[in-house]
Amino acid sequence: MKRHTHIITLLVLVATLVIVGTSCTDPGPEVGNLTLNIRMSSRSRALIPGETPLEVARYIVMGTGPQGATFNVSTSTKSVDIEGLLLGEWSIRAIGQNQGGTDLVEGTIDTIIGTSPNIVVIELNELIGKGTLDLTLDWSQIEIATPSTTLRLIDSEGNTRTLTPTVNNSANGSVTYQELLDAGSYTVTAQLENNGEPIAGFADFIRIVSNRITESRIAFEIEDYTTLPASVTMVDHLGTPIECEISGLPEEVPAFESVTVHLGTESDAVIDAVWYLDGAEIGRGMECTFRTSIGSHRLDVLAQGALLASLGSASISFEAKVIGTSGVPVLLRNVSFSSDGITVDPGCVTALLPDNIVIVGNNTEQAIHICRIVRGSLEVLHTYTRAMSGYHTKNLTDIYYDPLSSQVIISDEDGPRVSLYLYNPSTHELTLRLVKDNVYYSKGSTILCFDKLSNFKLDKLNGYLYGLIGGKNEITAVLINAANAEELAQNVGQGFHSSGYEFSDWDTSPSSDHTVLVSSQFNCVLIASRSAATGTMVQNMKLYLQDTPYVTGARSVCFIGEETFVYSTANNLVRCRYTAQGDAMVQTDVYSKGDGHGTARGITKMVASPSMRYLYTLSPSERALDVYEIGEGTEELFHIETIALGSFNGTDLEISPDGSHLVVTSETAQSLLLYQICD
Repeated sequence: MKRHTHIITLLVLVATLVIVGTSCTDPGPEVGNLTLNIRMSSRSRALIPGETPLEVARYIVMGTGPQGATFNVSTSTKSVDIEGLLLGEWSIRAIGQNQGGTDLVEGTIDTIIGTSPNIVVIELNELIGKGTLDLTLDWSQIEIATPSTTLRLIDSEGNTRTLTPTVNNSANGSVTYQELLDAGSYTVTAQLENNGEPIAGFADFIRIVSNRITESRIAFEIEDYTTLPASVTMVDHLGTPIECEISGLPEEVPAFESVTVHLGTESDAVIDAVWYLDGAEIGRGMECTFRTSIGSHRLDVLAQGALLASLGSASISFEAKVIGTSGVPVLLRNVSFSSDGITVDPGCVTALLPDNIVIVGNNTEQAIHICRIVRGSLEVLHTYTRAMSGYHTKNLTDIYYDPLSSQVIISDEDGPRVSLYLYNPSTHELTLRLVKDNVYYSKGSTILCFDKLSNFKLDKLNGYLYGLIGGKNEITAVLINAANAEELAQNVGQGFHSSGYEFSDWDTSPSSDHTVLVSSQFNCVLIASRSAATGTMVQNMKLYLQDTPYVTGARSVCFIGEETFVYSTANNLVRCRYTAQGDAMVQTDVYSKGDGHGTARGITKMVASPSMRYLYTLSPSERALDVYEIGEGTEELFHIETIALGSFNGTDLEISPDGSHLVVTSETAQSLLLYQICD
């Protein structure tokens, strides 16, 4: 992993001006001399005005005394003599400037120059003048649907003010803050929110200098992550620079788990540190414990001493990940309602697309939500409703994504129909392209129509998208690559053996050359292979009925290899292989609950990872999600873990194209379970 370290030391602007007065014995008005001794130390730190050194290079000392007498001297040394001052009351002001003549710090004192030697100390304890803050915050406009920012300034007295952007271009991913401020040091905290939910942020010091612009551009998008700096210079509560070490942040930060970081020194020094995570204060002192969600984060530790503008800090950016057993899902959230404007209804229809996109079809709302997975939850990017022209959102039955044509295909019972939408991967928008009616066979006076079409599978040879016809033992194809409505109207359907029953599930092999259909109603398993002569996907069929062991109640099926598949019954999970001739199946393993091979009971849905490394099975009656590893080359199943779903009655299961996320939905619950799969 590429890493960069951001270490910031400290800034100290304190000067002591020593004034010594002596008497003079010359005739005429009594006068005295001043000997000025100056001490000054400074180190740079924080967001500072560009090309503006913060080290004091010279001092302007001026005074007003008796009878309107004045003096004004400039020195770059630490000692200067001022002669011939009238005895009496004097008001003395000293200004520290950098080498460019910019005023940095000042101090004033009233004193009396007498006949006896005296010592006067001027502390340069005021930061002088006003300066301008010009801060721009950037992020990617594609990644955030409804962004907003909050920026707060905390002055040295602890007073907080919230700034308003002077240039708000948040729709395109940036805002700018400009403000005229008194010279001094400020703590700035900034947060980037989406619909009010913080998703990024930072904390830092800002140094305002007289008549100068403190300008900075902060990017919230983090691509590189830092290690803990070996050492950083902080300041203790007296403002003394202290060498410190930060420890406790692991190389891989686990999401949703407690992490404790420490600030350590070789001495017993006390650091009044303040810890910030993504711009929000999370703790004070030498130790801080926090939890964080998945994604990129920034940890800042700031320390401000008692001396003027004594500042120290360190910044560490990192990525928090789900850490666990490879292939095992970790629950991110039970999504029922969020401020992102999504609700989930029982039996909602979902599809997972690349780049962490989830489509949720809500039949209660009659809406299609295009969502993105952000920080372990769903953020709505677009919503399409029935009232919007060209969007069919009522009684949805299935959603399918075809990456080759970049289309989203959605079927509904309201038509019934199948709608083909163009999907824009950049904006995640849907645009209606074509609509297919529900006629799947037409010859002469015979016209057959489907009432429901679901469980889409693509024939990878010719691009036909097949679906199960509800209530029948038939499938039909939609020509999703049709150029126009006439081509789309063509019908490709197929029936299987005797009628009068319904297929409960089906699946095709990775090449789509092999197909298995099951029916819990008819107690059968039907295997098929592509015809070498015609190229038809479902040919060379063989039907296994309930007289075959472990076939009764077959209800769900999933391929785990090109010629290996598993199907479920009420009480078993059965692994099968095609014979060498490809015209029959052989049952190779039968798994039951209690034999060490997982729940294996009441499985209604199974999906394999795109890599064919893992199998996931859903058992609603057992409230369980099981994970199996698929043996490379052998397609044997090795049970890894059973994940309890608690009270959630999951009935359907979807996996993302890259195998990184799972979504479990329910026919009864008004929510869905969002999982991330461990690498």
